[in-house]
Amino acid sequence: MMAEKRALVAEKEALEAEKRAIRTELDETKACRGGYWAPQERSRERMGPRGFEGCVAQFRDKSYSEEEHPDSFLNVARALEDMPEEDEEADEEGEEEDDADANSLSSPKP
Repeated sequence: MMAEKRALVAEKEALEAEKRAIRTELDETKACRGGYWAPQERSRERMGPRGFEGCVAQFRDKSYSEEEHPDSFLNVARALEDMPEEDEEADEEGEEEDDADANSLSSPKP
């Protein structure tokens, strides 16, 4: 009975020490937040309520010429559609490896 109580007390103390360490880490993170995250938050505020899409709309409204930059960042939707999905990439890589194995020359054995 006493051994169980001592074990529980030791576990409680270990958990309290871990809690203090996590609390200290959280406080340090909060203190650093002002220096690191604040510029990103201000950037979001400058973009307006519609965020990135709103900025893109403003560029287009002000006659931003896509002819000047045909592969511009403004066409994010098309670029995302053109990107192969992870499954497709894995299939293509597997096919390339199979082709390489089939086409490799084996050296004659002496």
